[in-house]
Amino acid sequence: MRRESTFLARAAAYLEVLAVVLAFNVIAAALLRQFVPPEILALDQDFAQTNLYPGAAVGAVRMLLRFGVGIAIGFALLYWRRKTRMRDAGVTLAGRSARTLIGTGVITWAVAALPFTMIFVVNAVVPFGEGFELFENIYTLLPRADFWAIWLAGAVVLPPILEEIFFRGYARTRLAEVYGDFGAVIVVSFIFMLMHGHFYAADATKIASLLVLIYGAIAWAWVTLRTGSILPAVVAHALGNMPWPRADVMFMSALMLLQVGLIVWAWRPVRENFRDFASAWQRSDRGAILAGVAVVVATLVPLMLLS
Repeated sequence: MRRESTFLARAAAYLEVLAVVLAFNVIAAALLRQFVPPEILALDQDFAQTNLYPGAAVGAVRMLLRFGVGIAIGFALLYWRRKTRMRDAGVTLAGRSARTLIGTGVITWAVAALPFTMIFVVNAVVPFGEGFELFENIYTLLPRADFWAIWLAGAVVLPPILEEIFFRGYARTRLAEVYGDFGAVIVVSFIFMLMHGHFYAADATKIASLLVLIYGAIAWAWVTLRTGSILPAVVAHALGNMPWPRADVMFMSALMLLQVGLIVWAWRPVRENFRDFASAWQRSDRGAILAGVAVVVATLVPLMLLS
């Protein structure tokens, strides 16, 4: 892909992605306020309800509306500018079997989520932060079918699919026009993670989680670049969003051992990917990438803190 490597071109690409994000959030919020009562809109965040199925429906509608608008706008812009279609941006199996891509996604999850798991193992043994309150009481909800309905809709199924199509599909492809394929992997990963406002808190556990999840987002974008498909990232994202009982040291320790075991089992391709990633970093325009990351941090962190 030919790159437009000027500062103005890079700024325009980032501003386009940011504008699309703002547009789909504003449009979706306006439509939801217009047609859905406020007390109904809050149901997908309230796990204390005796019936969580309405919350699951609200969460599904919210996700489909927000990212449906964003995906439509983003890919319309890609097609208008360069005739780029969704399959050109990774929304495809890329000539590989679904089984292979799913297996790659499982290994990617082990590599990407291991540091996150380690944080909660350490925090369970030597507490250094409050963590996430919901996961402290997750055991009481796991047996309920309506809990799984709301969690699948709001975390495990729709977000991985829709967010990967938007961020690792549209946004990565747009940024690759000006940063190159590898640079886009880095920049889009910072955009993605810094837009997760629930990590913005004066809590060491959440801050540490944000830092390691940027690493995880880079892994998802890198595997998309390597395979030509977003499916491995969808699988890794979905497994990362599972409602693991993060306050349970025994469970999280077992999960960590599983992740380590998967990495050891697939060590050769894992090692090759780390080696190729380091090589790509050395060959990249590191100055442009670091400047892009600095701009993303300087704009998104204040926006998220003020929102």
